[in-house]
Amino acid sequence: MSTGNGVFDPIKLDGSWDIQILEPPELICNSLEEIAGSVTLTDNWLKINVPGSWETQGISPYFEGIGVYKKYFDITDQYYSLLKEGNIYLRFYGVSAWAEVILNGVNIGHHEGIWSPFEFNITDLIKKEENELIVKVIKPGKKFLPLRESLAGFLPDVCMPFGGIWKPVEIVIKKDISIEDIRIKSDIHKNELNLSLYINRDNDEKSLIEIILYDGEDVLLKKAEEIYLNSGTSNVQFKLKIDNPHLWSIDDPYLYRLEIKVYSGSELSDRLVKKVGLREVRYSGSNILINDSPVYIRGILHWGWYPDTVAPIPTEEVIREEISKLKEAGFNLIKHCLYVPIEEYFDIADEMGMLIWEELPLWVPKIDDKIKEKVYKQYNEIVKSIRHHCSIIIWTLGCELDETADYQFLNNLYNMVKGLTDGLIRDNSGSGECYGGLLNENADFYDYHFYTDPPFYKDLLDSFAAQWRKEKPWLFGEFCDSDTIRDIKRLIEVYGELPWWIFPKGFGINWNISYHRQIEKIESNNLSDKLPYLVKSSIDKSLVYRKLVLELVRQYKNISGYVITGMRDTPISTSGIFNDFGELKYEPYLIRTINSDTVVTIQWDNRRRWINGGDRLIRWDRFNYQSGSIIRPHIVISHFGKDHIKNARILWTLEDGKDIIDEGEEYIECNLSPGMVNEIATLEINTPEVSDITKLTFRVKIYDTDLEEVIAENFWTFWLYPKISINKYKEFSVCLIDHCNIFQDVKDSIFSKFNLTSDISNCEVIITTTLNQELIGYIGEGKRVLYIQQGGGYIPVERKPFWRESIQIMEKHPIIRGFDNEKFCSQQWYSLATDTVFTSEGLDRLAGNNGKWYPILRRLDARNFDLDEYLVEIVLGKGLIIASTLRFQGGLGDEANGISLNPAGEYLLFQILKSLLKIS
Repeated sequence: MSTGNGVFDPIKLDGSWDIQILEPPELICNSLEEIAGSVTLTDNWLKINVPGSWETQGISPYFEGIGVYKKYFDITDQYYSLLKEGNIYLRFYGVSAWAEVILNGVNIGHHEGIWSPFEFNITDLIKKEENELIVKVIKPGKKFLPLRESLAGFLPDVCMPFGGIWKPVEIVIKKDISIEDIRIKSDIHKNELNLSLYINRDNDEKSLIEIILYDGEDVLLKKAEEIYLNSGTSNVQFKLKIDNPHLWSIDDPYLYRLEIKVYSGSELSDRLVKKVGLREVRYSGSNILINDSPVYIRGILHWGWYPDTVAPIPTEEVIREEISKLKEAGFNLIKHCLYVPIEEYFDIADEMGMLIWEELPLWVPKIDDKIKEKVYKQYNEIVKSIRHHCSIIIWTLGCELDETADYQFLNNLYNMVKGLTDGLIRDNSGSGECYGGLLNENADFYDYHFYTDPPFYKDLLDSFAAQWRKEKPWLFGEFCDSDTIRDIKRLIEVYGELPWWIFPKGFGINWNISYHRQIEKIESNNLSDKLPYLVKSSIDKSLVYRKLVLELVRQYKNISGYVITGMRDTPISTSGIFNDFGELKYEPYLIRTINSDTVVTIQWDNRRRWINGGDRLIRWDRFNYQSGSIIRPHIVISHFGKDHIKNARILWTLEDGKDIIDEGEEYIECNLSPGMVNEIATLEINTPEVSDITKLTFRVKIYDTDLEEVIAENFWTFWLYPKISINKYKEFSVCLIDHCNIFQDVKDSIFSKFNLTSDISNCEVIITTTLNQELIGYIGEGKRVLYIQQGGGYIPVERKPFWRESIQIMEKHPIIRGFDNEKFCSQQWYSLATDTVFTSEGLDRLAGNNGKWYPILRRLDARNFDLDEYLVEIVLGKGLIIASTLRFQGGLGDEANGISLNPAGEYLLFQILKSLLKIS
């Protein structure tokens, strides 16, 4: 399709059109053409605006018939007078998803593909007045054009597929010579801008091609050549030598203006104007380089969700606001996931210095020859239409593809796109390794999609980012989602009711979500008054989750960056960094501490023990300490700033919320070049003695002493616990029944403070990891019991993540005093976190008619609003049970290995015992 701007302004056909919504008769059709031809027009025309999706204009999202568009138009005298000199084309920039075009009663062709432009030569059919244009459109769905076969991407799974003429339509004239396509490539080492022009002409003849490069308003260089062009399309190469070029970068997105003119004799035949940035993308080892400088990718996942338009057609104002807020929060890349944004998005990204990862829309189809043919054709059209944008540095050709994506297909596709554009390219985002697909990948980088709780990340990274792998960049193509509680009441205030898009539509994946029932379910659980608290605390917890994960990731030298899921809240999740109203959920400076070119993090000593005849790694809780302990953080810097850091000064403080209780300063020689990750210091911090649970904040600033500026700063929270007296509680007898063997380090833990006995009948409190009818009988007679259930057991449970997709609710209870100060489960709960919850139905059955249970720590699901329990008090007869699924001994992932290594778990257990023993 022609990419030239032309000599004459186009005739725009946007605005009001007529439309009919027609259902094809029930018949078996072999093709979409037959389906389109099976309908009969009536006199019942409705009005519709173009561009735009028809779902936002009163047409049911479930309609899957034929949308028949009609438009009458005239052409100008000037255009009509040029019919003898050139050709007139009808150009569509985007139709979803299949279109048949009829002009003045003549079928001029059809096109399939949501994301690519197309055009038809209408020279022989055009009239000066009363041209009748009919466009029959079929959207992706279940009936005629299956979602996965239509390359609709992920938007149908986010909400629904959209239909209609969703991008502009125009009439353009091409004279006998036209610029059909352009490829632009920079060579920063030779100071060259290399152009490949694809020029079409009607006959064999010499043509003058003039190229002008503007630096602002000034002509930087001008080049003209007379070149012999064959009839048809010719590929013409130009090398533009630029002295002292001003390179395009994230921090300095400088754009030149390129103008190309093609002449037929002395008359201008076509003209192209593009803004171009000179930049080069490559990789060396695990580093991604832009203009030879390492860049750490800090991306956000964009599904193209815009509730007001359904189709991804945001205004320029919205695009600029998105990019500005992302840059303020430290992001440098947007991954357009399984859709292709409008041209304006790329233009503004070029201008504002936002990198783009373009993921082409192949997702979870069962790939056969029919789909392969569509992919080859549509990808060729898509890539050619956007490849000139300097902001695009990464391409992925599909997402989470399985074994039906065979090697030959993906190899052909990779080589095709590699031949069309530059940047880093990969065949399958998420990797065949993880999704049952190809292991012999066609990829310039590794790409994984891990969604899990923080304790499991380290093992995943140590395996999937192992040092034995071939050295090349390693990226998270998407990860680190963290759902928050939707402010549903504010949403109703804005829309006047529940918005239409919040109700499940039944397209794509059937998600386990209930946002449309959020009000109902929160009210049924007596949480309606707590909604503001739930919204805020879920956002606070979400930031803690992302802090834990991103800081860990930045400590791996071979990891090159990440893409966080996602841009904004959607109908299927609330893991966006923007809420439903386009507002950033977190303070920008808080995100920047973990999401900048240079990030300071902390790491910890390793520990080992001799166990059963050999050394074993011992994990311990890094966030919780007994009072008077020494905290030994290793200061680690991940540095991808512009400057080499030779000498640095570390300033640190330890605060208790009111005062600075300790502080220090160290001068170090660090010699950090951009692209390096290194430990720069180890600190030893003495903590005070405390009589109650105390939260401490540890702050670090790193100064570049040569530049005299702060290059990174961050903070972490720790908790101190009072020491428990050795002899104070020896008079109290506790019976420990640990058939599940979770308390292997009894002698080194809280249990040594009490009088442990095996005599159930004479003890004051029972701690058990199993429950049976015999124990239930003791409880009914007055025994007080702590029951710790991990996995299946006496009380029915479900498996659910602790950190993701949920918020914990803390009820007022002396057991959790000191654990509830932040009103959400922060790092203090790191080694207590569990993946098991009690169901309320199971607790009801245990309590029966004569008992009652009371929640202490609860789990509210952020997607379906189910309410489950981690810690409860159950009154049975004369006795009492405290039942919990929490892991007092840790043990999941990199949680602490044992209660003696888990100060928070040990102290919470101590508080439970005091409560059961009625000790104040």
